[in-house]
Amino acid sequence: MYDSYFAGLDTTSSILEWVMAELLRHPSALKKLQAEVRAVVNGKQHITDSDIEQMKYLKYVIMETTRLHPPLIPFPRVSMQDVTVMGFDIAKGTRVFISVWAIGRDPKLWDRPNDFVPVRFDEGYVDFTMHDFKLLPFGAGRRSCPGRELSLAMVESLLANLLCKFDWARRRK
Repeated sequence: MYDSYFAGLDTTSSILEWVMAELLRHPSALKKLQAEVRAVVNGKQHITDSDIEQMKYLKYVIMETTRLHPPLIPFPRVSMQDVTVMGFDIAKGTRVFISVWAIGRDPKLWDRPNDFVPVRFDEGYVDFTMHDFKLLPFGAGRRSCPGRELSLAMVESLLANLLCKFDWARRRK
C-alpha cells in the first residue's frame, strides 16, 4: 500500500520540478502561462477546480513536460505469445521494456521532438488519457498508473497556485 502512495508523491514532485525547470528555461512560455492563470483567477483568493478547467495552456505545458520528461521508470512487460514487432521476433515469455522517453522524442511522431513547444497540443490530436500511444507518461492498459488522475490534479493545482501568487525568473549570475 505504501509503495503506491510514495510512488504517487514521487511522480507528482518529479512532474512539478520538470515543469518549473522547463518554464524557467523558456521565459515566454512562463509569461504566457502566468498570464493565463492570473486572468482566469482574476484576483480571487482561492483557485478552484472550475478555474483550472479553464486553463488550457496549463494542461498543454504539463503534457509537453511529461512528453519530454516522463515521470515513471519503465516497468517490464512479458510477451504472452510469440509475436513479430517491426521485423523483430519476440518469443513468448520475453521481458520487454517500452521506452516512453524514446517515444516522446521520436521524430517520426513529433515535429521538433527535442524542443519544448506546449502549443503543439492546441490542435488536440494527442489523447493524454492513455489511448494515444504517442504520449504515455503514465503507461497504458491494465497496468497504467492508478494515481494518474490524482497526480495530474495535484500538479495542476500546485502549479496554478505557484504561478498565480509568485513571480518566477532565473537568477542571473
